[in-house]
Formats: sequence, C-alpha cells, structure tokens
Amino acid sequence: MSLILPCCIECQQHFATAKNEVLILECFADGRPYRITAGDLLQCPGCKKLIVSGFGREPVSTHRDSDFDHYLDRVDFTIPDAAISVEQWHRPKKENDNDSE
Repeated sequence: MSLILPCCIECQQHFATAKNEVLILECFADGRPYRITAGDLLQCPGCKKLIVSGFGREPVSTHRDSDFDHYLDRVDFTIPDAAISVEQWHRPKKENDNDSE
C-alpha cells in the first residue's frame, strides 16, 4: 500500500511529518468539549504551514468516557467549534435512521 502525503499548493511540496500522534480537542458549537481525536502534525518544508492529517477511525476519548480528563490534560490543539450542536449530538434516533448519517 502506498502512502500519498498531502501537498502544499503554494509551495508545490509534500508536507513532512513534524510530530506523530497529536491530540485534537473538538468542541460542541457552544464551546463545551465533546471528543478528542489523534492525528499526525505535518509541516510544509517551504512555507512552514501546519496541518493535521491521518486521523484514526475512532476518537481517543469522548466527554462521556471515564478517561476523558486524563486525555484532556494532554491536548495539543483545540477546535473551538466543530460545527455540531447539542441538539445534533443528543438527537433521539428514529426507527428509520441509519448509521450512515
């Protein structure tokens, strides 16, 4: 399997790994924390812009997990509004809902 690295359009270079497994805190639209995910921090060797890529399939922890506070202390970056509202998070599931939404 080949790995295709993200590219910087401005510099026309591949991003290089700056740090593996950075923790990202994503928050509800109202600012409360709701999950922590892990990814790799990449940097463009030309312009030095940073991106995070290579996220896992599942979050490291969510606000409902007992280990959430442990991971919260180790967060590298925060996304203050991950565009999910409390209503979306707690929306009751209907019979005809499927998991692909």
